[in-house]
Amino acid sequence: MRRPFRSNAMPSSRTAACSILTIAAIALSFARGEDAKDVFTSLYGPRLKQVAGTIDKADDLALAKDMLAVAKTSTQTPDLLALLCEASYDLATKQADGFGLAAEAMTLLAEQVEAKKPAAREKLVGVLTKQSRIGKAEDRDKAGEALIDILVATGNDHAAAGNWKEAIAEHRRALAIASPKKSPRIAEVREHLDEAVRRDRLEQQIAILQEKLLKDANDSATAEELVTLHIAALDDPAGAQRFLNRVKDPRIKALAPMTILAMNEVGEADCLKLGEWYRDLAKDAAGRAKAATLGRSIEYLERYISLHTTTDVQLAKAKVLLSEVMKEHAAMASAGVTPAKPVAVKGASTTDVLKGIDVTLRTEWTSSKGSIIVSAEDATTINSRVKATGSYLLRVRFTRVAGDGHGAVAIPCGKSYAWIVLDCARGNGRGSGLRTIKGKDYPVNPTHVPVGRVKNGEAALLEVRVELRGEEVTIDSTLDGKSFIRWSGLQSDLTVPFGGWAMNDPQTFGFGAYQATMEYHTAEVRELPDDNLEGKGIVGTWTRHNDGWHVVLTISQRGDEWAASAVLNRDGAEAGAWSATNVRYKSGVLTGSQNWIKKPVASWKEGSELEWSINAGELVETWRNGKMNGRSQYVRSK
Repeated sequence: MRRPFRSNAMPSSRTAACSILTIAAIALSFARGEDAKDVFTSLYGPRLKQVAGTIDKADDLALAKDMLAVAKTSTQTPDLLALLCEASYDLATKQADGFGLAAEAMTLLAEQVEAKKPAAREKLVGVLTKQSRIGKAEDRDKAGEALIDILVATGNDHAAAGNWKEAIAEHRRALAIASPKKSPRIAEVREHLDEAVRRDRLEQQIAILQEKLLKDANDSATAEELVTLHIAALDDPAGAQRFLNRVKDPRIKALAPMTILAMNEVGEADCLKLGEWYRDLAKDAAGRAKAATLGRSIEYLERYISLHTTTDVQLAKAKVLLSEVMKEHAAMASAGVTPAKPVAVKGASTTDVLKGIDVTLRTEWTSSKGSIIVSAEDATTINSRVKATGSYLLRVRFTRVAGDGHGAVAIPCGKSYAWIVLDCARGNGRGSGLRTIKGKDYPVNPTHVPVGRVKNGEAALLEVRVELRGEEVTIDSTLDGKSFIRWSGLQSDLTVPFGGWAMNDPQTFGFGAYQATMEYHTAEVRELPDDNLEGKGIVGTWTRHNDGWHVVLTISQRGDEWAASAVLNRDGAEAGAWSATNVRYKSGVLTGSQNWIKKPVASWKEGSELEWSINAGELVETWRNGKMNGRSQYVRSK
């Protein structure tokens, strides 16, 4: 959430001096063990009584400013910060001149004290509404835009929690404000609203279909609809897996299980099949779901093209299809339609690296429809708020719009960082590489790549895998699916670059440009947790035979997301099936809760707690349900 805007009034020297003395008194009070309320009362009780007894409102505003100044230094004592912000708000809202100060107090409270966030946002909405209607003329438009911003942010918080009806209500409030004033954000707000409405309807549709499937476990058409809805409409392949044992469609049966695999686990031919399937699924999708589905198609097709080294009809077919899908995807992005969540490299959820970048901090930078854009004569950089302290996979889609200089992406590497320079086409710095290794810039260090990999006006995809092992780091990157910059060495060998390329925080991502106009369309990162490697031995299909039952258990992993399901057969026919919820992997043990899709025996209970681990090459399963428990062993099928 952006801050609405700051109060323009500067604190007087007297106010600043009082604040310093107050801060010192607070530190002494807490050192004595006093609680926040007592500290607040002792410091401000007399002054609050004093201003309450006067008609002049100027002293109210002066005290509100003083309290807010102290609150900004009290982030380590949230209870006191809350009292200061609330009191500052109460004083400032008594007059139109104080609306901006009141908004700033509630913004600080919402940012710093999670428990106070909902109430602070409601007060913020109230004061911004007043300011947009009866505030100073020069502040009204700005307050209206800030009001739209807070309502959209609140709606998005509800959406992230799956509270779609609440999200709809907040986005409708934002649209009701944006429309009359012809705000430039009308299209953005309407897109948020449309997405919330779509997801709410979709959740209702899925609930109806699941109820239908419970009544008729052999309804393959309903199962197939549920699978495609999870994959295409929800972008949730893991959620689709529990319905696969009811599916008859051969294409869905063959391809859906592969949607939860990491990209490097999908074979060359299957990448083409999945790219084609996602393209077909996109034809029946709309809005953000369509954008996400097209994005998945692009990922698989790009992977296929990078793996398929033979120049043949299949390669030509894939390139034509990729071109068509990318045009359609780009057209949606130009219209402001973006995926419901960043299009993820298979393996785990992603973080949007561009989100929250404040382009107003740099005069050369602007933003448009989710992209950040820079026109640079000299070196210029901007930091993301996203940090990485471990191993990760980064994907950046960018375009060099004009110029013969270069773009650059800063990548954290444990205790250090490096800039990936993107194809400079001028002077002695022609080419690409890492900036800087042991004091040497990319043209003269081992990572140098010859010029010619980036063309003006053509979007390109940079993928960077950074893996940390103790004090060492490995950087492996591709550009448009082809090998690009690779390097391994000590983190300490990545030295601080010269000039304007130094970073304040080595653990944050960054973007830059030099004598070029660059547009960074998307940037997404996902962590590569240790469990992602450690848990591989448990993934696969396992079987056991005992007491007349033949059980086939399937465990799959997509990054740090896990799924487990089983089919129970008896006398050669399927007799039951279950899937697991809340599946987690830690320290060699996979856990989950059993959810029966079809009970083989009516008296068998729901909700058994399951655990799986590897012992001497076999999978050991234990279960508990109340006072009952048991243990089984599986052998690997594949």
